[in-house]
Amino acid sequence: MKKDASPLALPAPDEKTLRRMWAKIKIPDGCWIWTGTLRDVGYPQSISVNESRRKGGNLYRPQRLMFHWLKYAIPPNFTVDHLCKNRTCVNPDHMEAVTHQENVSRAHKKPYCKRGHKQTPENRYTAPGSGRSRCKLCVRRKSQKS
Repeated sequence: MKKDASPLALPAPDEKTLRRMWAKIKIPDGCWIWTGTLRDVGYPQSISVNESRRKGGNLYRPQRLMFHWLKYAIPPNFTVDHLCKNRTCVNPDHMEAVTHQENVSRAHKKPYCKRGHKQTPENRYTAPGSGRSRCKLCVRRKSQKS
């Protein structure tokens, strides 16, 4: 998949793509829930736009497309942060374009991990080198399943 680092990388939608996307969105409350396929980390799976993937079309993340199409172009080297903290939400009013560093910083400020464990300094592991922070309880649970 090509990185959509510049605003020019996101195509304008065609009618077929819009119908396909809206068919996968449910709006029970403020969040627009993506009911299509999800990636293993809980975010919507990338989809093709305007052309079939078999014809060489690129894949794009639905939340980025909705933000770009309904709000404004995402600046180069920016990511989309879910302000509602619902990974399946594609409502552009629940998102903000931020740098990767800001997105990671905000993630560390969450009081709980994605599985509901309280985030405390004692319960966090930060990988040397990458600086990636993870919940120790989740890491332990995953290793016990293996």
